[in-house]
Amino acid sequence: MVAQEEGADSYSRPVTIREVAAAAGVSVTTVSHVLNGTVDKPVKDSTRLQVVAAAEQLRYEPNRLARGLRTRRSGLIGLLIENVGCSRYGGRLIEGAQRAAHDEGYTLMVASSPGGGLARDDAFRALRENHVEGIIFAPLMLAQGDPSSDWRRSPLVLIDQTDAAQVLTSISADEYLAMRRLTRLTIAKGHRRIAFLAAWGDTSAIYRRRAAVTDEIQLDTEVALHTEAAEPTADGGYRAAFRALRSPSRPTVLLCYNDLMAAGAYRAGAEMGLGIPQDVSVVGFGDEAALGESLQPPLTTVGLPHTEMGAAAVHAILAVIEDRATTTAAVECPIIVRDSLGPPCPA
Repeated sequence: MVAQEEGADSYSRPVTIREVAAAAGVSVTTVSHVLNGTVDKPVKDSTRLQVVAAAEQLRYEPNRLARGLRTRRSGLIGLLIENVGCSRYGGRLIEGAQRAAHDEGYTLMVASSPGGGLARDDAFRALRENHVEGIIFAPLMLAQGDPSSDWRRSPLVLIDQTDAAQVLTSISADEYLAMRRLTRLTIAKGHRRIAFLAAWGDTSAIYRRRAAVTDEIQLDTEVALHTEAAEPTADGGYRAAFRALRSPSRPTVLLCYNDLMAAGAYRAGAEMGLGIPQDVSVVGFGDEAALGESLQPPLTTVGLPHTEMGAAAVHAILAVIEDRATTTAAVECPIIVRDSLGPPCPA
């Protein structure tokens, strides 16, 4: 058996199937049948072992692209994430998708674009040119769009987005249900004066979380809701909390659109001499990395299951590729109870 010469030249080009055949002393066709697992072309066990040994010694790597052109199966799944460098959750999404793809025998190819327009179209085109079998698109902001026909030239699954016609499979976090459960938890703790620190804007997430709070509180006529809106930032939360806590009927709990606004609410409470949770409880949403646990006391919040969403999207795109039935799925968000939520202080 011929060993590949060590040195710089050993990395200059991949080993070819002809070299494997020469090392094993068999034909190129026989090597092809063995390495491709051709079932209708039987090869003797001794020959098969000889080919496999030669391929391993030469460190032969199959040409995935060439095989894909023959079989129309590349074993690649594309994941396009917009603004991944600015995303707090992109890493979790990729991790979940990579793990699921590996378990299914696929390789995940990740691309990123800075936003819409030509950059997004170019990213889709680049994935298709690499012969991915399907594409998962994750703008990482709940929205409704109309994916162009050009995108849909490959099987497509959306994350945190729905198409206008609602014909594409979409994977999202069930933020509406999570916010209802969080609101219900504050009521179960005995709170009857609740302030919701809402976010300005017109994204689906803003509407869903606001609707969830309103819908849950309407079920209990003894609960009063006070709403203050601001930017979904720590400074916005500070100003909204300050206004809410200065109202004549001071709320006993501040239910915040996200963890950043909750952090601002902590600052407002401290400046007013109010302790958390003995004077006012604070809850957030999103389980921002390191933020909720670093606040004192640690913040009660809702986790966004992006790792699970990545895995669910891979399973969904494989179902689309294999022409199996798929359904839009909302992944459950866990409530993370920490020390910032307690019963209301006695009047």
